Amino acid sequence: MNIIETREILYSAIHYVSNNFKDYVHNPKKDFSRVRKLPFDKMLKIIIGMGGTSLVNELTEEYDTLEHMATVPAFIQQRDKIKPKAFEAVFTKFTSDIMQTVSSGEMQILAADGSDLHIPTDEKDKESFYPGTYNTASYNLIHLNVLYDIKKRIYVEAGIHKSKAGNETGSLTDLVDASAIKSALAIMDRGYESYNVMAHIQEKGWKFLIRIKDGNTGIKQGLSMPETDEYDVPISLSLTRRNTNKGKQLIKENNSYRRINSRVVFDYLPLTIQKNEEIQFFSLYFRIIRFRLKNGSYETVVTNLDPLEYPSEKIREMYAMRWSVEVSFRSLKYTIGLLRFHSKKMAGIWQEVFARLIMYNFSELVTSHVAIKIAMSKTPHIQYLCGFMRHGKPLYHSKFIVTTSSKWYN
Repeated sequence: MNIIETREILYSAIHYVSNNFKDYVHNPKKDFSRVRKLPFDKMLKIIIGMGGTSLVNELTEEYDTLEHMATVPAFIQQRDKIKPKAFEAVFTKFTSDIMQTVSSGEMQILAADGSDLHIPTDEKDKESFYPGTYNTASYNLIHLNVLYDIKKRIYVEAGIHKSKAGNETGSLTDLVDASAIKSALAIMDRGYESYNVMAHIQEKGWKFLIRIKDGNTGIKQGLSMPETDEYDVPISLSLTRRNTNKGKQLIKENNSYRRINSRVVFDYLPLTIQKNEEIQFFSLYFRIIRFRLKNGSYETVVTNLDPLEYPSEKIREMYAMRWSVEVSFRSLKYTIGLLRFHSKKMAGIWQEVFARLIMYNFSELVTSHVAIKIAMSKTPHIQYLCGFMRHGKPLYHSKFIVTTSSKWYN
């Protein structure tokens, strides 16, 4: 897929949402009903293409002359009419269409991770506000949760919650359940160690590879493991919430049964069961693998990948691939500009998070096809040729600098 095709897929996603704009505005009978300088589709394009400068500068660069330029109050008034889910819809449509275009039918390898984002301070928002200490200022946080395609280097699923109003494991299971991806391996770090996460991925028909605590706590607690430094142990667990005499006897079989406390989230077993009802179990299949790293330390992971196709040595190599999502967050924040918002309202911040995700994916896909022209002069230089960015500004990439003389959507 070339650059022009990538741009057309993004255009198509924007046009699809714009053609159904009444689903994405607060007042469908009134909002964007009149022709203005800032119609719905132009608002989407401007916000998606924003950099890290002030709103005045963003609008100045958007228009050829000050005479035709929309004012900052007009822009704010128009953006307040748009629901954040408009940008989420563009992100979902663009990403799903890209995946259909480039998909080869093989299992996608996804890294699951999350990152805190500092937003303008608002002490009234108790779900995101953290009071300062004697040497730090007060701040507000939201949390971005993603599934990142390691091979294609794009975000395929994303969700946001206020820092105190949700958790990473719950957000991940929501992303997994809502995903249209049919076959995937989800790789994640220790923060996602959870029977509930494993169960959701198993029921989705996906595979998981999760780093867990290396000691005898967490998932390994109560399970019988070999005394060797390295091992690969298959586990077939029957999980239950019932604390009956029969259940207590079964749970004595360490590697076969496990009781889940009522305070622990597990979506596939009811919290309460009548006394006369049969004890319910949920079957979970996985391997616990402990391997030695090059520095001499040890890591433990759980996975439901086939042991014949994925021996422990290959599992170690695959887990190391997860680091690419950490690199992507750095580019998303510092190169694309996710650290700078042009709104103090939560709805505007939500808009811009998904706008940055869209631009990250677009830029990553575009730069993977950029032609390179090397011209030798007094000072050798490399010019990356691409005609879809804004006004000659370096737009993206940690590995590439893309320059051009036209707006990204022209």
